[in-house]
Amino acid sequence: MTPVSRLLCCLLLLVAPAAPALAFHGALPAGYAGLDALFWTYDPAGGDSDSSLGLRLRGGWLANDYLGVEAQLGGGGREHDRQSRSELDWLAGAYVKLMLPVNDAIHLYALGGVAHVSGTFAGENSETGLSGGLGAEMGIVPNLAIGADYMRYADDNDTTFDAVSFGLTYHF
Repeated sequence: MTPVSRLLCCLLLLVAPAAPALAFHGALPAGYAGLDALFWTYDPAGGDSDSSLGLRLRGGWLANDYLGVEAQLGGGGREHDRQSRSELDWLAGAYVKLMLPVNDAIHLYALGGVAHVSGTFAGENSETGLSGGLGAEMGIVPNLAIGADYMRYADDNDTTFDAVSFGLTYHF
């Protein structure tokens, strides 16, 4: 399953009309912290892509229901095959978060900012540049939400580094 199809499946599940409408945003402004499973893919132009599973920590601050900032730190995961070995040492990103509340429980969002990816990928060691993504979050109980997103952490003429993430977020 490709990262884009994983994200679409997750978004369909999150926006299902049977989901309970539990508010998870209290009085704003507010902070949040999250932990996600990070399914990353390194895709060199003209070569075979590598993918693996890592972890990602997120933290952020919401100014209101539509605007916030977020920082991400992740790492882990390696793939060994006959030709090469790919390994994500770490990634870090800083983003502006634009949100669209669908109802009290479901929020869609877009992230835009910069990221640095460091690891061993077919001779490449690191990449820094513009980064962005789309996601959705659904409150399951007060202050706790589940979410998923698709991020493009690196994109140059020769390679892309993308990730689909699923996890929990605590709003405080």
